[in-house]
Amino acid sequence: MAKDTLTKSQDKPNVRLSLLPLKDILYSFWGSINEHIYDDEIRNIIYIGKTLERLDLYMRMRFPFATVEKEFIRLCKNLHRVPKDTPFRYNTKYLSILVETLGTKEDYEKDTCKALKSLGHLFDAEEVRV
Repeated sequence: MAKDTLTKSQDKPNVRLSLLPLKDILYSFWGSINEHIYDDEIRNIIYIGKTLERLDLYMRMRFPFATVEKEFIRLCKNLHRVPKDTPFRYNTKYLSILVETLGTKEDYEKDTCKALKSLGHLFDAEEVRV
């Protein structure tokens, strides 16, 4: 659906206006999650996935550090909300690497590949988890 909307928008004189239906659909989807999912643990896991994907895209597309840092802070807040007794906890080893590589603008620019790899392994069960 999103791809079709983007493809159709290419030839329109006002691209932003032609993308509004797609934006409405996305807002409706995320609004329905808030409305229909009553289990906080499930909602947090969904939002962690959303934040992981966004952070991954930001780093791959070399977004400015301020944008990446803001999304990383959001990810950390979401990770903190997951109950300790759930099996869906993050891997402390890879979170530590992320904290190191996203600590400063210079580290982010130098170690983006390392950060992306750690992001991909954030939920590996090989290490002691919090």
